[in-house]
Amino acid sequence: MLLLFTLATFASLVTGANFSFTVAQNPDLKDLNYYLGLIPDFASKIDAARNVTIFAPSNNAIEKALADPGSQFAEGKVFGFMDVVLSYHVLNGTWPSSSFGNSPAFIETWMTDKTWTSVSGGQVVEAYRQNGPVTIVSGEKNQTTVKTADIQFDGGVIHIIDSMLSIPTNTTDTTAALDMPIATKVLSNRAFSNGIDGAFSDITIFIPADRIVAAQSANM
Repeated sequence: MLLLFTLATFASLVTGANFSFTVAQNPDLKDLNYYLGLIPDFASKIDAARNVTIFAPSNNAIEKALADPGSQFAEGKVFGFMDVVLSYHVLNGTWPSSSFGNSPAFIETWMTDKTWTSVSGGQVVEAYRQNGPVTIVSGEKNQTTVKTADIQFDGGVIHIIDSMLSIPTNTTDTTAALDMPIATKVLSNRAFSNGIDGAFSDITIFIPADRIVAAQSANM
């Protein structure tokens, strides 16, 4: 009788468990649990939130990020902005895996720090699902896959991902990472609209591929 009561009590606790408890109980989120312990105010903010979705990096995702000294998470650990990096993994709204389809959804996140983003309402992530697990596209077109979906907690849902999301960088860094040297050179020129980086917010830029620019130049 005592055993049945204990199991029932535990089940009810898990059903209404907060974010921190849910993470602590999942062995694939052991590393995330450790680093959340270093930023307790951020973890408490998620615990108090409702109607959110968390793209939670797995142990392997965090280990890969820390193995790269230039990664945003590794730098965040050293310089004290891990909460900023992880804020890009918290989405507004509850998004179960069934809500994603072939058409990409662009979802606002908790990434609102003006040092990192000029997008009103929070920097966005792209997510879609095509005959398989959910794919997330973040900065510089980096793709991440959901490996374990739909872990419920009292504030929303957690999806465990196989690599960390990359916070979008500025325009010229992005074109450089995408191997677009002509576009990077033009956008870096201060004579071009007094420079793009840091000058505007909430904009969309259509940039022709370098091969198009090169072809047009050859025909002039």
